[in-house]
This record gives sequence, structure tokens and C-alpha cells, in this order.
Amino acid sequence: MKIVDLSQPLSNDMPIFPQDPDFFLEEKFKNQDHGFSLSLLKTGLHAGTHIDAPYHFYSSGRKIDKISLEELIGPVKIVDINPNKTKPNNLEDMVNLEIKISDFKNVKKGDRVIVNTGWSKKWGSVDYFSKNPYLSPEVAEFLVKKKILGLGIDGPSVDPLGKTDIHKKILFNDIWIIENLTRLEEIIKYKKSHSLEFFFIPLPIVAEASPVRVFARIKK
Repeated sequence: MKIVDLSQPLSNDMPIFPQDPDFFLEEKFKNQDHGFSLSLLKTGLHAGTHIDAPYHFYSSGRKIDKISLEELIGPVKIVDINPNKTKPNNLEDMVNLEIKISDFKNVKKGDRVIVNTGWSKKWGSVDYFSKNPYLSPEVAEFLVKKKILGLGIDGPSVDPLGKTDIHKKILFNDIWIIENLTRLEEIIKYKKSHSLEFFFIPLPIVAEASPVRVFARIKK
């Protein structure tokens, strides 16, 4: 059995979505001074790898604490549109790319869906938040009709910067969204020959979003 962590680490020097609150972590009491460590955390809930609940855009939508763990654990349909299988350091083809519905032909009713674009390689770059690949309205409509449980992507948003239409469409239909996934290329090679079980674990927080630990368990 192999475990692959698909989450970005949380630290004070991490990149933050434009205009979001800063991530702030301070060790208030240190072992060498007090005999124990105690830290203070202050952050927006959309920092790093995180999950958006329907309440993010809809006042009557579910908050994080109402999304069951059963819904957040299980198999995933991986949509692999990463162009870097032969060009691992070239992401030019993904800049401002609108992801098309043809890539989702294998998605079925009730699936959890992850989109692998390779964009996580841009984490920390000036382009990461401003030129990310995003979903077309047709894809959002298709996923809603399929009544998928949730959607994840290895970029900062399912929308282009400054837009929220795709978020609204998906969240209004009670589908959660996970953003800023990473290391998806490490699990793609296993999807045909191994059993993959995914875990999307947020805090049990009464809010619109949460940092989330995402990992895959790979078994023969």
C-alpha cells in the first residue's frame, strides 16, 4: 500500500489568492522558553488546498460541517488533461485554457471528479493565480446534470481570475469544490493497474470553506 499526499503545505510564505486574507502562523510559546510549544493561526479559509462548500455563494447551502465524511472518502474519476507527459516543464498550452466538455466523457452519475492539468507546477509563480486553466460553462452544466458529489482541480480556481460563474453553478447544485491540489502526476500512473481510494478531510468547521488534507491510498 502507498499513500500520496495531494495537499499544499501551509506556511507563512505560501502564495495566497489575490485580495484574500494573509496566512499567519506564530509560535506564541516555544519549547526552549516555556517547556512546550503553542501556536496561533490566523487565516482565510481558502488558503492552500481547501474545500468550498455550497454556502460559499448561497446562504441556504450546506456549510463544511454538513458534508459527510462518507461523501468525502472513496474512488475518484480522474480527468487527465495535463499536456506535460512528454514536456514536463512546459505549461504554455494550459495558460488561460478553457477546459472543454470532451475531456469529461467518462464521468458518470455520482462520481467524485479530479481534474489534472499540471498547473500545480506553477505554485508560487506570478502566473499561478492569474492565468490558470478553468472550466467552460458547458462542463459545469454537464457535471451538474451528472449529479457528481464533488470536484477537485490542481489550480487555484475552477473560474478564470475575477469570475465566479462556474463556482456559482456548481455550488448552487450542492456540489463541493476542492482547489490547489498538487502531485496528481504521482497517482496518474496507478489509475489503470491499482485500486485508488481518495480522502478529502476538512476541519469540522461551521463555515463556507476549510483547509483540507487530501491524500490517495493506492492498493494492488
